[in-house]
Amino acid sequence: MAIFHYTAMNRTSAIENGILEANTRAQALRLISNMGLQPVKLRSSDAPDRPNKPAHHKPTPQPASSAAADTKLNGMKVLGTTSMVLYRQSLRFLGAALVILAGPRFLMAHTPLSYSTAGEIVDLILIVLFHAVLVTITINDLRGERVRLGRCLGHTLKKCVPLLITSIIATLAMGMGFLLFIIPGIIIASALFVTIPVLMDKDEDTGTLFALTQSDKLTKGSRWTIFGLHLVLPLLFLMMWAVSEHLSYHFPASVLFLWVTGIFTFAVLSVAYSIMSAVTYVDLRDCE
Repeated sequence: MAIFHYTAMNRTSAIENGILEANTRAQALRLISNMGLQPVKLRSSDAPDRPNKPAHHKPTPQPASSAAADTKLNGMKVLGTTSMVLYRQSLRFLGAALVILAGPRFLMAHTPLSYSTAGEIVDLILIVLFHAVLVTITINDLRGERVRLGRCLGHTLKKCVPLLITSIIATLAMGMGFLLFIIPGIIIASALFVTIPVLMDKDEDTGTLFALTQSDKLTKGSRWTIFGLHLVLPLLFLMMWAVSEHLSYHFPASVLFLWVTGIFTFAVLSVAYSIMSAVTYVDLRDCE
């Protein structure tokens, strides 16, 4: 653990100074961002002391059990960070939904595409682009960078071709796994969970093959946790649906109420899934 001194700006534009412990600079930036602060300056306290260390000095080896624990993905932490990012960036997520999904779908509704196979393909492409934009927004947020929706959209469009190719390959691989048996499908789905975040990370000049192999590498040792995260969102959806169904009996327009709350719940949890994949990627990369 290293000690970092930071200067950051809070939501009222006031400057705050503080100290925190983190394994890496990226992790320190993410912790500052999670506190709702915009980092201005970050300095490691041990940096000035390095030139004075003896040449023969070697760091104390870390026990294998401790190193293994550091690489374990904390599911509760992932869920907590996901909810915080969802809260902080809710307006940008809404803006992305309007630009990428609602706008094009509204235009398509007035054309022959709306009831054709081509229209369904376009709709799937829009969903993939929307997922990638959410991932890009989340990665920028966790790194303490200023999030601009226009830049995130532009970055996604630049990687549009490898993004679509990667999504098709990952979907086919998971589909084949589930066709063979459920267990291989679960393993493949967990191994490829962070494929899109790897591809969308602007710090990586990546292609489809690298994204797939890097996702497989990062998720090793954490796939049971990732499998558990896959179960959480469907369970939350079923719970919220059950609550909505119960409440619908107290409203005159119960069917409309149930329909609206169902769509809203599904939309929020779908967005949360994209955020969760990016949060998982950042956490796994920090532990790498």
